[in-house]
Amino acid sequence: PMGLVLFVAAGLSDEPVEKIAWEMLPFLAIEVIVIFLITFVEAIPMTLPRLLGFA
Repeated sequence: PMGLVLFVAAGLSDEPVEKIAWEMLPFLAIEVIVIFLITFVEAIPMTLPRLLGFA
């Protein structure tokens, strides 16, 4: 989805793709950190199933 948003934003704003890509880097970094946390910290993805009594 980020690639599609990149090209749509570049087309709508008449800015080069490279400029939009640099502006998206902080969001991409946060996304990678969140994926890392969900993958390696068991308590995060298991909280809702435990609250609902499935685990």
